[in-house]
Amino acid sequence: MRKFIIIAIAIGLIAGIVWWRISVKNRLNKNNEFSIATVTRKDLTTNVLATGVLETRLKIQMKSPQRGQVDEILVDEGDKVKKGQSLAWISSDNRITLIDAARVNMEEAKQSGDNDKIIQAEREWKIAREAYQRIPLLSPIDGEVTLRSVEPGQNIDANTVIIGISDKLVVKTQVDETDIGKIKVGMMAKITIDAYPEDTLYGKVTKIAHESTVVSNVTSYEVTVELMKSNKTLKSGMTANVEIIIAQRKNVLVLPLKAVKQRRDEKFVLVPTDKKHPQSQAVVTGLENDQEIEIISGLGEGNKVLISKQTKNNSTDSRTQGQRGFFMPGMGRRH
Repeated sequence: MRKFIIIAIAIGLIAGIVWWRISVKNRLNKNNEFSIATVTRKDLTTNVLATGVLETRLKIQMKSPQRGQVDEILVDEGDKVKKGQSLAWISSDNRITLIDAARVNMEEAKQSGDNDKIIQAEREWKIAREAYQRIPLLSPIDGEVTLRSVEPGQNIDANTVIIGISDKLVVKTQVDETDIGKIKVGMMAKITIDAYPEDTLYGKVTKIAHESTVVSNVTSYEVTVELMKSNKTLKSGMTANVEIIIAQRKNVLVLPLKAVKQRRDEKFVLVPTDKKHPQSQAVVTGLENDQEIEIISGLGEGNKVLISKQTKNNSTDSRTQGQRGFFMPGMGRRH
């Protein structure tokens, strides 16, 4: 009986100790919850995101120089053309009249069987053709045919639009005034089109507007991004999502942004130790975006750091927290 009492007491003591440890651990975790992040090596990019619309940079309408008739159309919509390339042939009213008259004379001469009349009619036909040549319509730029409004044989007036040409596609987008200072002409950009979300296109910033646009009390500036390469599937008016690359770092040490805190002028992280409390470690940082930050010194690849689960995911909150005297027992600069 005594043996059973001793065993029961021992079990009770063990259960009590286990319960006490669990309750203490739960209290500690409740007051100070951390997740663990690892320093990794990767490429880091900071960018500005914007949405815009595809437009053609330059639109040209090729018009008939005079009244007449369309003899030939040599291109179709979507065709790529070079500067100086023939797009169409046009005959003026005068040319048509003279050639028609010469043709009638030749037919009458042939029907008469008179060789002299036939020779004379052929001479007049040749003179008419040489004196009034067809008028070529030449492309003034390298570009793409976006419009073909007439067909061969169609009679046209002077200034009738025959063909439309545009050069390169661009994205016109609005960038908020808080970001416009980061953007420079020549910066590269990644572009996705809503109609073809699986394809990534590339371009570069070619123009930044000097005048602002204000809509619903929001001030923005128009930024033009020129596509480096396009294809026939892209159409003017399509919605485009633009990622303007502000800065890039290749193969650098990176941590989540919320892992880095700031106290006065010093940035630091919390590292786990064998002791009860974590320890602070000073770090030097570099490029950052809204999710990650570059670690220049103070940590190595594979090092573990602690992230408070209550820390907001932005560096401003971390800096504010540090300036208010954020301190944990056991903090000290690691040497």
